[in-house]
Amino acid sequence: MTEATDTWAPKGPKVLLTPDEKAAGIARVLAERPKGQPFRVFAFGSLMWNPECCVAATIPATVHDYQRRFQIWSTRARGTAERPGLGLCLVPEAGQACRGLVLELDEERLDEDLRCLWDREQNSGVYRPTWIKAEGVDGPVDVMAFVVIRDHPHYVPPMPPDAMAEIMCKAAGRYGTNRDYLARLLETLAALGAEDPDLVELDACIRAKAAG
Repeated sequence: MTEATDTWAPKGPKVLLTPDEKAAGIARVLAERPKGQPFRVFAFGSLMWNPECCVAATIPATVHDYQRRFQIWSTRARGTAERPGLGLCLVPEAGQACRGLVLELDEERLDEDLRCLWDREQNSGVYRPTWIKAEGVDGPVDVMAFVVIRDHPHYVPPMPPDAMAEIMCKAAGRYGTNRDYLARLLETLAALGAEDPDLVELDACIRAKAAG
């Protein structure tokens, strides 16, 4: 029987950014940073519950014309090179919206925390860190968001929930299982008063496969 990972395999070799490439990405983001404002990051996945950096303030917020999707391969955090899992990314989608958290970083630790962020989120360079607007309770703020690069080898085109569940119910990496990642995400979204029907359906598919 052909597994979903055989059909939806990563297109090309594993990609890793060099330290110089990561430093160049940080320098670009800092150069494009809106002047006179705190450095804010939009968290849509595990950064919401485990930022691993010094957060001065947290604001629930929504970004418009983007959506949260499991559309990148995870060969480290929630999978391996032999059995990749699926990771979250922020995908541009007109008319959609993504609820998450705005993390305001501590200015005194900014350089150190950005290096940590890049080591964690930009190990493969699958994202284009981009300044966008997030809508909070007090109005819009500028945030840096990790937006997916669709022509990156680790990008996964949209796939049916059943195929995603086949991958995610078996994958695990250094931070735990893929299915636990989804469960924690759903808990966090519920605490924010947000619900994503597609993720709920995916969770149901995973539970059914695990039970069967």
